Amino acid sequence: MLFVKSVGNGVGAAMVPCGCAPTGVWPVLPRPNTAANQFSNVVQLLDHARLIVMLLDESGIILYVNDHGCRLAGMSEGELVQHAFTDAMIEEGSSKRIGDSLMKLLRGQQTHFNHESVLEREDGDSLVIDWHHTRLKGSDDESAVLCIGVDVTLRRKAEKNLAWLADHDPLTKIYNRRRLEADLEKILHRAGRYGHGGAVLYFDIDEFKLINDTGGHSAGDDLLCTIAGRLRQSQRATDLPARMGGDEFAIILDETDEEGAKQAAERLVQNLSSITIRLGDLSHHVSISLGMVLYPQHGQTVEELLTHADMAMYHAKRLKHPGGRWHCFEKNDTGQEMMRRKVNWRARIEHALANQKFTLFYQPVVVTGNGTIHHYEALLRMTGDDGEMILPGEFIDVAETCGLISQIDFRVVQLACHELGRWRRQNRSVTLGINLSAQTLDVPGFVPFVTTQIERYQLNPAQLNFEITERSAVANMEPAQRMMREMQKLGCTFALDDFGIGFSSWLYLKQLPLNYLKLDSSLTRLLVDQQEDRAFVKAINEMSHALGLRTIAEAVENAATLEILQSFDVDMVQGYYLGKPAPHLINEVTAPRSA
Repeated sequence: MLFVKSVGNGVGAAMVPCGCAPTGVWPVLPRPNTAANQFSNVVQLLDHARLIVMLLDESGIILYVNDHGCRLAGMSEGELVQHAFTDAMIEEGSSKRIGDSLMKLLRGQQTHFNHESVLEREDGDSLVIDWHHTRLKGSDDESAVLCIGVDVTLRRKAEKNLAWLADHDPLTKIYNRRRLEADLEKILHRAGRYGHGGAVLYFDIDEFKLINDTGGHSAGDDLLCTIAGRLRQSQRATDLPARMGGDEFAIILDETDEEGAKQAAERLVQNLSSITIRLGDLSHHVSISLGMVLYPQHGQTVEELLTHADMAMYHAKRLKHPGGRWHCFEKNDTGQEMMRRKVNWRARIEHALANQKFTLFYQPVVVTGNGTIHHYEALLRMTGDDGEMILPGEFIDVAETCGLISQIDFRVVQLACHELGRWRRQNRSVTLGINLSAQTLDVPGFVPFVTTQIERYQLNPAQLNFEITERSAVANMEPAQRMMREMQKLGCTFALDDFGIGFSSWLYLKQLPLNYLKLDSSLTRLLVDQQEDRAFVKAINEMSHALGLRTIAEAVENAATLEILQSFDVDMVQGYYLGKPAPHLINEVTAPRSA
């Protein structure tokens, strides 16, 4: 093994191999000694490496540091060489522990070890360094330590932000559905063990669609954030509020009785009804519909409680109580109005399937760099009896619970392939993004059906890009993996949709054979005003690229948002600013080619 040592004092000292000197001696060879000149090439390589490279002697004293190490430390070579590694590079609270490990390394009790530590610079900045230390053995039992440090500050910050996203709603900054369900599971276990009860309040905002349609999505987002702020301020420290999705919220009230829960419901209704928002020239007073369930009376599992809370909320929309618009769940709630509503919608869906009442609208997905249309997302619409276009939010949930969603997915694929075949005959090469439900991921006949449609209309399978949501993919991991791999063998591609609202783990992205990742609209709508949202989107985009995925940002509604996404190198964008969904293909986007 050849050791190296600094030649000369301070900056510009040459590094030479110790094998050129007598045994046991760290040589001082002046330039332009031949050995030193030969080794200077190695020094230059070390200086240009994007790593901290250090050599320590048997006492843990720094003998050499490369240029990159000096730059990260914010010190010159002269300020580092001949100083103890633990004094110069390790934070005070960890220096003894790291020093002890280095001594074990030098004594031969271990050959290498690694750790992370904080490098506190004199300018006040702090860096997280991932260190790898290796013992070098020379002649006459002389030892040294080679230290390699990697700056992982940005990576750790991104991981921290992504870990936060796993439990929080990025728009309102309160807990999300996943975290509430996980905490409720623990609370129910504890309540069963110690015999105490509690309640769950579940509510949505009345006429929220009207607010969005009249004031725009920004007005709706502002209202959601205002309500979340009220929830944080008005609840007990032990209560747990969360945004469940859309305009729905829930609060866990642990260790309370029925009377305490009713009082909390009344206070909440009154508190939120005091919120007033401007919609054009009009003032709109906010109101909510709230359902309440008690545990263990109304359910002993998370699924039971949330289902019953949703039913109680539905009844609150039709019932008025002296204390406000809320309703406590009753056992006969399960078989009345909600079931009639589901039966009605089921009949309408079956009628639409039987009478060709489903149609597709197309929204362009645009390449961020040059403004060209990469592909279109096929968006489902149902035609009502009077000709109105019904959005999927009105009937998809019922279709899923009634077992009709896979039939709808098959119809969408059929419609999409029919249109692709028609455009092919017109010499138009088009790719469509097609949404798939969780249930269809496990339907055995789906892949053969797609294969038949591709052959029937003489399509290139790459023209079909299937979109599955993060939640459905994670909930059906094995069938999703199996089906996706079969489809990719045909030549189809896959995108993970709505990434960010049900965030689970980057591990799932490695397990799923994906081509694209679509950032959920909740992550992009407030990019202009929210620094945290910009940090999240930038981190997700960079880590997606590291995994070989192309990224698509949804809900781009203005030039400022587009410009930010361009600066982050997001691959593609989609939204009303670029083109609204239409029953025909949009040949050019409405926004300028560069923001």
